[in-house]
Amino acid sequence: MTDSNRSVSSSSPPRPLPADPDWDQYRKQAKDLLRCCRAADGAAISRVRNHHPRYRSSTPEQIGQASLRLADAQLAIARERGFPSWARFKVYVARLASGEIRPVVQGYYWYADQAGRAVSQLRAGGAAAVERARRWHPALASVPQDELAALPLGVEDGRTIIAREHGFDDWNAFMRHMEAVGEGVHEFETPEPGGASPEAERTAEVIRAVQQGRVDDLRGLLDESPGLVEAQAAEGHGLLLLATQERNAPMVALLLERGADPNHGLDGWTALHQAAYGEPPDPSDAGQQSSLAVMELLLDAGARIDVEARGSGGTPLLQSLFWGIRPLAERLAREGVVPDNLRTAAGLGRLDAIERFFEADGRLREQAGVDRGYAAPHEGFPASSPSDDPAEILADALVYAAVNGRLEAVDLLLDRGADPNAAPYQETALFGAVRRGNAPVVLRLLERGADVNARADWASMTKLTALHHAASVARLDMAKLLVEAGADLEARDEVASGTPASWAAHFENADIQRYLEETGISSP
Repeated sequence: MTDSNRSVSSSSPPRPLPADPDWDQYRKQAKDLLRCCRAADGAAISRVRNHHPRYRSSTPEQIGQASLRLADAQLAIARERGFPSWARFKVYVARLASGEIRPVVQGYYWYADQAGRAVSQLRAGGAAAVERARRWHPALASVPQDELAALPLGVEDGRTIIAREHGFDDWNAFMRHMEAVGEGVHEFETPEPGGASPEAERTAEVIRAVQQGRVDDLRGLLDESPGLVEAQAAEGHGLLLLATQERNAPMVALLLERGADPNHGLDGWTALHQAAYGEPPDPSDAGQQSSLAVMELLLDAGARIDVEARGSGGTPLLQSLFWGIRPLAERLAREGVVPDNLRTAAGLGRLDAIERFFEADGRLREQAGVDRGYAAPHEGFPASSPSDDPAEILADALVYAAVNGRLEAVDLLLDRGADPNAAPYQETALFGAVRRGNAPVVLRLLERGADVNARADWASMTKLTALHHAASVARLDMAKLLVEAGADLEARDEVASGTPASWAAHFENADIQRYLEETGISSP
């Protein structure tokens, strides 16, 4: 059944375009929208009012009485999708369908990270990064390769590359598009309805039901076609993983009841990994309770705790420890501590287990550094490779203890010789404690030699101070603590060349911006 036969399509919220859009379907949607407006459908009239510039100040009654044309419906749909005109929308769809540009399937922070990463890779002089820059950045198209790395490139250059390879002239146009799509941007995209086979239509509908949290609709769809419980999004992720991503316990319970495999995953990433991932980077207590409820359902259904993803040792437990989500980590640890190494023991704050990894003479045992290939939760972070260097193994454990607020473990590791300023996997212990707001650990690290202005990398951003990160994640308490300890207010990161105050402004953390600016003015 196509969109042209379904009046509900006129009132459905817009979704991101699939990777292989069918232009004929959008033409049908425009006709459908016009037909619904002429039939005085309230939802359709609201769409025109919200997205057609000529009718924004009109009442619904005035729009219903207007002599709308097909061109009006087409313009409303184009602007609803973030495009200024139907013609621009058509060109974009054609480029996307041909594979010339990439579809938009992530949110703002993902692409912001990718912009910084693009600059970092370009500065490193990689052949793929150079080719990418020449293709998508007009100002860099003819710059010789040996000169690119020496240019004063900044985050705006990375943003230009990201925006243009997704089909937009600049970053502002890209952001306007994403704002128009709004909540419709999902990591796992589904095809537009209409024009597909009946089987593909049912698969698309069941995926949308999961993404939109429609439990009763999902139950009805599975009643009609039980085999749909094994449906997968285009990326290979199953319904159970999608429901876990939404932290929807009733949906997860229904899927498990209908036979969903709790251990299905892609490249090792299972629903239990997703539940353990929680809601970073600043999870709320309520949000983590939702993740914990989903985790309980998965464990009861037989989800394995030893499956690895994104590197050796990348178990569900490591996801929770990386983000410092103690309730989730501690629940998983009750099932078993996997992997069994020093970083895991430190993150859990188990002092007896930490001591077990040391010889009587203070040397680290071999088991302390096993299964440490997991370094980052997603591709927005640079790749890292662990070494067998005892100093790195100690520093790595110190970071995990700091992130998880394990003060006694921090003291023990420092007593054992851990360097408070080391940055294994690019992050210092101080930086990790600040990003999780662990004030006692921050103070202890500073007391024991941590440099308040030490630089670290976070995702695609490089050479940040802990104050930069506090400014970006709205941690006014951490910002004050760091400033009182002598943090440099004028420190600039490597990619955007921004101060902590400018980071606070960029992330719209007005209280921190005001505090940092006023502190800078009052300083001698």
